[in-house]
Amino acid sequence: KGIRRGQLSAGCSRVPSATLVPLAVAEFKKQFPEAEISIKTGRPNEIEQWILSNEVDLGVVEGDPDSGLILKEPWYEDELVLVLPRRSRLLKKRQLSLHEVIEEPFLLQAPWGRPTFIERVFAQRGITIKKPVTLGSREAVKAGIAAGYGVSLLPKSVIDTELKAGTLRTKKIYDLDI
Repeated sequence: KGIRRGQLSAGCSRVPSATLVPLAVAEFKKQFPEAEISIKTGRPNEIEQWILSNEVDLGVVEGDPDSGLILKEPWYEDELVLVLPRRSRLLKKRQLSLHEVIEEPFLLQAPWGRPTFIERVFAQRGITIKKPVTLGSREAVKAGIAAGYGVSLLPKSVIDTELKAGTLRTKKIYDLDI
């Protein structure tokens, strides 16, 4: 309130830093054009450390912080959607079950040595991905699917551009809600 200039630093995980944070920064700069803004991108655990060591003023990450010393305030919700090649045979199915999906080559983002969020959710339900393919990034996962190979579950905000361009498609899995 009443601030015209100053500095704001934030640590952001990859999805928010590539989707919503730039829009928020643009809006902030309209209101406070003299403010200096610095955004660092990292993994959620790195961002927690930056917050705890006062390297950044705030963090924007997916999920909950591990540390009880960090206050969490929800900012936005995103939906995980099944992403398919634009000519996938699965698009022709009237209803699509999770068990049909896990029979397909399933593209996963590199998890830095730990199970991905999707693998953890599936494991909690006793489901194992039959044909996992681990790639280096979400961009690689999107490119693989756009090229016609495999499926994945990705945040909808990450594929908005590809959906508008028609290079990727989505379909509801009737027995999965994440």
